[in-house]
Amino acid sequence: ISVGGDFLQPWSENPVALAVEALIERGLFVAAAAGNSGRNELRAPASAPNVMTVGGVDDGNQPWARQATAQRCALYPHNYGSVAAAYRAKVAAGQVRKPELLALARWLPAPILPPSAIFREVVTLGELRRLLLGYDPLRNDDFGWRTAGPLTPDDTRFHPPTWMPEVWHGLRQRMNAHKWIHPFYQHVDGTSVSVAQVSAVAAQMVQANPRLTPLQIRALLLQSALPLPVFPPHLTGAGLLQPWKAVALALRAGGPLAGTPLSATPLTPDALATLQLPTWSAPGMVTTSSRRQGDTPLVTVYLGCYAPAAERVSVVGAFNHWQPGQFLLTRHTAGWWHGAITLPIGPYAYRFWIESPTAPNGQWLADPENDATVESGYQTQHSLLEIG
Repeated sequence: ISVGGDFLQPWSENPVALAVEALIERGLFVAAAAGNSGRNELRAPASAPNVMTVGGVDDGNQPWARQATAQRCALYPHNYGSVAAAYRAKVAAGQVRKPELLALARWLPAPILPPSAIFREVVTLGELRRLLLGYDPLRNDDFGWRTAGPLTPDDTRFHPPTWMPEVWHGLRQRMNAHKWIHPFYQHVDGTSVSVAQVSAVAAQMVQANPRLTPLQIRALLLQSALPLPVFPPHLTGAGLLQPWKAVALALRAGGPLAGTPLSATPLTPDALATLQLPTWSAPGMVTTSSRRQGDTPLVTVYLGCYAPAAERVSVVGAFNHWQPGQFLLTRHTAGWWHGAITLPIGPYAYRFWIESPTAPNGQWLADPENDATVESGYQTQHSLLEIG
């Protein structure tokens, strides 16, 4: 819910908060925006004790990095506070501190919906920008400068900002005013868009495991959050929403992957025997069974990937010179492929290589269940095994 009440009122006297509590009693999961004034006050429905109240963070629009994100992000000025707990059987009365969870609240792309005056203006700005940059307005597939080679002095003369600078300056002013990022999208901010991320992830969790209850959804979202210890706990709740981890835990909470560890998890010998997985060692490395005293310690790590349409899935990385087909995963259940790899202590970049009818030559995928990443030089980062 991305709206809030017009005035302060105890939740037990507010019809909206009472209605939301009734919906939760009937088995719905409900999340609500905390508000954007940075005050110690909560308005309905965020004030309802069993609603998941969502605050926000500003990550500076930087790529995700597990440790860096927790350190460099700033809090959005969301509302906060405590409310009286709703009495439930077997639940003691008390205070509920809110927000319980945070999500991104700045630098978020959102569609500009037609028909509206803003939509017409933003689309017009986009077309004017294309013309000034030298795009061909009669070709939908023309996304670059019309000259194939380097810009000549004559080309440069007709290129912003030196060409018609007053037009380009006015255009940029209007684009910045609309937080323009695309002819149909703009940057938005606020806890209204933060809570939309939480509800979207909750829907993905239910799709992954339809047997989840609202209480389980809530518990898994909080369990999977990234703690933000640099900020006061009354402003952060459990921490920052981590969609990948919430869905991964949902798959294992009595779902199709119950009893299966998260990908990139080190395995004990007993766990490895229970899972009955294919195992590999990096080329040139001794196996666990033949390791001699004094050799470099080896660690076996579980790797898994969801690829229901795949015909073959393998692991490629620094440990096998990025060669597909060497370390093949085994199909498990519900589209899940998994295996285990034994490696010496150290960092290893890797991905999954997926061969399917739509990609017979293969395509690679970073590990969605591993939030440790490293720069790849490509559009997306490699996943990173940090063994040690």
